Amino acid sequence: MTSAAVGRVAEAGVFRIHWVPGTDRLLAVCFCGAERVFEDPVEVWDWLLSHPLHSGDAGCGR
Repeated sequence: MTSAAVGRVAEAGVFRIHWVPGTDRLLAVCFCGAERVFEDPVEVWDWLLSHPLHSGDAGCGR
């Protein structure tokens, strides 16, 4: 993805959730760039929707 495309995604406030193959884990990616792995889908959404409260996480630039 180009930096321009990343910027548009961040401006749009897009959240991404990826399944980690071979596991029961989910990788959550906030529009600010912060990432975290979870086992419980409810915890994924709680974390994503808590932006900017997770701003202390690595990768959060907003």
